[in-house]
Amino acid sequence: MHALCTKRSYVNFTCNCEVWIKIDGAAPVEPSELTYVGTVTRSPLTTTSDLDMH
Repeated sequence: MHALCTKRSYVNFTCNCEVWIKIDGAAPVEPSELTYVGTVTRSPLTTTSDLDMH
């Protein structure tokens, strides 16, 4: 979907979505390299980090 698109699209019968992240380094190869952030539905997810990003 284009970044400027304002339409919301939901797959029928979707209940939630798990959010996993990996910060820094190469793209993850194994699931064990990811960190679970949370599960979201229609509510936005906001998280904070102590990482120094410059």
